[in-house]
Amino acid sequence: MQALAFAALAAVPVLAELPPLIPRKVLFGNPEKANVQISPDGKMLSYLAPVDGVRNIWVRTIGKNDDRAVTSEKKRDISIYFWRGDSLHVFHVQDTGGDENFHLHMTDVKTGTQKT
Repeated sequence: MQALAFAALAAVPVLAELPPLIPRKVLFGNPEKANVQISPDGKMLSYLAPVDGVRNIWVRTIGKNDDRAVTSEKKRDISIYFWRGDSLHVFHVQDTGGDENFHLHMTDVKTGTQKT
């Protein structure tokens, strides 16, 4: 009897649906926050996040909700940045319009003043 029941179950086709596709934006889109770093003095966090759709450098004081963008790139995302040892400035590299002629920019995290 058990063999007959097993044979009956084995003959029933199993229909399985494929799972939904993961949207491309999830896999390849910009994350909400990326490349989180702690300042050398341990008092600030920095990260990359969009401002009007363009990835910029943001900072916040550890333990506070005072997040603010310190760069104001309008056309091209910032992808590489790092802290200066004084914890008062961040550096990032950026080219102009994709010409691959990269320049080093230094931004004051308190004032947002930038030097190239």
